[in-house]
Amino acid sequence: MKRFTRLSTAVIIGLSLTACGQKSSEEHFQAAQKFLANDQLNSALVELKSALQQDPKRADYRLALAELYVKAGAIDDAIKEYQRASEYSDNNQKFIQDYINILYLNTNYSSILELTDNIQAYPKPLQDYLLIYKALAEAELGSTENATILFKQLALSEQEDVANFANGFEALAKNELDDVKRHLTAIPAASPLYLQSIYIRSKLALTENDTIGAIALLEEYSSAQPYHLLPQLLLAQSYVKSGQLKQADEMLQPLLKKVPQQPLVNYFSAIVAYDKKDYPKARDYIDKAISNGFSTPPARILAALIAVNLQLENVALNHLETIKNTLSSYPSIENLYAKLMLNAGNTDVAQQLLSEKELQQSDIQLLAATAFELTKQGSVEAAQNLLAQYRTNEPLSANELTTLGAIQLRMSGQRDTAVRSLEQALQLDPESDQARVLLLSAYVKQQEYTKAMALADEWIADEEHRTAGRNMKAYIAIISGQLKVAAEQIDQVLATSPKNSLARLLQASLAAEEGNTKLSQQRFQALLDDEPQNIQALEQYLALSKRQSDVADATLRINKAHSAEPQNYNLTLTLATLKHGTADYKATLDLLNSIKVGQKDWLPAHWAYLIDSLLRLNNPAQALQSAQAWYTRQPNSNMAAQAYMQTLYANKDYEAALKIADKLLLTQPEHLKFIGIKLQMLDEGNFNQQLINYNNTLPDPIQQRPEVLYFLGKALAKLQKYDDAERILLQSYTKQPHIKTALFLAELYGRQNNANKGISFIEQHIKLQGDAPPLQAMLAQLSLTTNAELAITTYETMLKEQPDNVLALNNLAWLMLEKGETQSALKYAKKAYELRPSHPDVLDTYGKILLDTDDAQQAKTMFEASLKARPNSPEVQMHYAEALVKTGNKEKAKNLLEQLADSTEQAAKVSALIKKLGL
Repeated sequence: MKRFTRLSTAVIIGLSLTACGQKSSEEHFQAAQKFLANDQLNSALVELKSALQQDPKRADYRLALAELYVKAGAIDDAIKEYQRASEYSDNNQKFIQDYINILYLNTNYSSILELTDNIQAYPKPLQDYLLIYKALAEAELGSTENATILFKQLALSEQEDVANFANGFEALAKNELDDVKRHLTAIPAASPLYLQSIYIRSKLALTENDTIGAIALLEEYSSAQPYHLLPQLLLAQSYVKSGQLKQADEMLQPLLKKVPQQPLVNYFSAIVAYDKKDYPKARDYIDKAISNGFSTPPARILAALIAVNLQLENVALNHLETIKNTLSSYPSIENLYAKLMLNAGNTDVAQQLLSEKELQQSDIQLLAATAFELTKQGSVEAAQNLLAQYRTNEPLSANELTTLGAIQLRMSGQRDTAVRSLEQALQLDPESDQARVLLLSAYVKQQEYTKAMALADEWIADEEHRTAGRNMKAYIAIISGQLKVAAEQIDQVLATSPKNSLARLLQASLAAEEGNTKLSQQRFQALLDDEPQNIQALEQYLALSKRQSDVADATLRINKAHSAEPQNYNLTLTLATLKHGTADYKATLDLLNSIKVGQKDWLPAHWAYLIDSLLRLNNPAQALQSAQAWYTRQPNSNMAAQAYMQTLYANKDYEAALKIADKLLLTQPEHLKFIGIKLQMLDEGNFNQQLINYNNTLPDPIQQRPEVLYFLGKALAKLQKYDDAERILLQSYTKQPHIKTALFLAELYGRQNNANKGISFIEQHIKLQGDAPPLQAMLAQLSLTTNAELAITTYETMLKEQPDNVLALNNLAWLMLEKGETQSALKYAKKAYELRPSHPDVLDTYGKILLDTDDAQQAKTMFEASLKARPNSPEVQMHYAEALVKTGNKEKAKNLLEQLADSTEQAAKVSALIKKLGL
């Protein structure tokens, strides 16, 4: 029977339509435009696909399809169409900015660097916008130096929005957050950089715990770019933190449909479901979050609390068991763990946990609910204090509400709750100064300046608090940009109290805000002359001095202030920072060790300067101990992880350091700094094949970076794959003629017995890139076997600039010995020995010269010391045998050389020496 091909319905319909009369590609395109105008995306998609089927290389069709995919949230598909549009277009200027923006939002940072490689092809205004994205991509990939150079260049742009954006990032690098906000706020809504600017402002607001401000910015951003996932996660998190769980739920439900396995989406959904007491759904969400990689202590704690409410105590216990080593940081959860252990019959473990504790809640359900509040609020110590207030059903007094408000202000995401507590406290007791100050502080942090001003005015109306009220109003006016109001309030305070510290401090700050740096400095100096230990004035004066690149006077004042008040933590840390900046690491360490504050309250700068100073003072073991303590306390801190990795590396524990590097790269696999650190550790640990394998997993643009090629070339060379190594290293050198690559290439040529090629390469590098001592050292080293006179001249030149260069001294001594100039040789060798008395090569050279100048006994001592450090060196053993003969121990010399003749490749040399010595 004849077989027929079965056609699908779609094909049959397509053939029928063709038979009836086919629309042109342009007609399909125009139809798509009408559908797009009415937001009928599916119909538009069909028309555009039909147009492209007929004319697949029309750039405008591809561009329309890309824009459709963006609207639909199909970003990966949009990127493909933008790429095709770019390929088929003679001029992509009209859409290149949109294309790069989508790449940035999708974290395709390497692709941005590729697209902006030939930036000169675009007109100047567009160049600047594209360079902004290039700088952002460099920053995201860890190339901070490249990003900084670009932002510095762009800060001078004629485009006002570009200049403001770049200046904002420069201020961010200096941690000058007020300047960051000032520059970014100046970018108008019509600017292509506006959305990026409000996104950055939202993240700044989050770092300052300004949840309400962050929510407003993130809502605006997410409304304009609904396909960008991270801001939506931040918005959901902010809703949860501020207790707006209904809004969080509305945000999370569409995300669950779009990315049903995304761990953070499921984690926040679990919190919302828990709050609704929908424990089965909460369990489903938290299990997805954990199984997809979000297994942090808070996630495990939430999973345990959900399990408790589902009467699944064994499940709860399993979750807490995985984080038992961190439970001491969560006292209420540790109590829950102890009670679960008791219920499970693990009496010994429970007894150990509860030996110094007293359970405040006998009902495990109530305890679990209370512990959930601790997890949701995110501040363990503050939440623990707050739990005590929950134990009473009595109405709270004004003082209790004030205390509660103070605690809530320190808790992430609880500022609105704190404001309500403090407002209630002031209603109960309008005379409460503490409540007023705390409430005013909360209003300022929320940028509710009108409310803050009203509180200050209430104080101004009261004669007893008038001065404090004016100072407060001046401060609010300065930070809200109302400089004229600030000046009026300060003048009124100083008119009646000319020595008022806060008014003088505000006056100095006001001058800086007005751009009068000289006047600001004079006012700070006058204030500090009267109050030399005023820490706020010292810190602000130092910051101002750093901007003027002249910190001498500020440093002198801080030293004097610290001498008078050595236990002030912030003052001590500020002085330690200054000492570290001048490379006085011992003084830095002494200052940090003098601090009596407990580790739990140490700032990241304290840990960082302590660890770095220990490393620079050659105390890697103690540095490792400190870094491990920091990492144990803050396992999710990138700074702590990097410090721990660095100290493991310094202690030569490469495998442990690589595990930390892998943890950092797990969340940021294309972070160039972390990639570079891992490659360096693999290189120095001689994990050569592992380095090659890891390199092969990297995206091609990263593989082609010069620093990555350098490490790959080194690994190949160590595996004696010299041709491949030379090819890769030359690629690296061509991209970036770095001195370290030039040196390694020259050394590689030397290993292949082609010293002359290495010499020529180094000479050419010097001609094109300039000279440096390591280049001269390599020239000399390569010349040792090919041109002794050139080597001598090179080493002599090096010693004029670096008289204590041990390598040059040692090698020059040997060359002089071979030349027969023993006295010169002895002079150089002796100095090398004085500088490095334990180096085996130095000991051998000095010993050989002493032997040739008839000081055999001293020579013998040198050879013994050299062999102690490096016992299997045939050259030194032969020299030692000569010394033994000259000091009358021929039998020992004979035995040594006979053993050496049997076990070394230099048997011929050994036999010749035996004959020469008459053994």
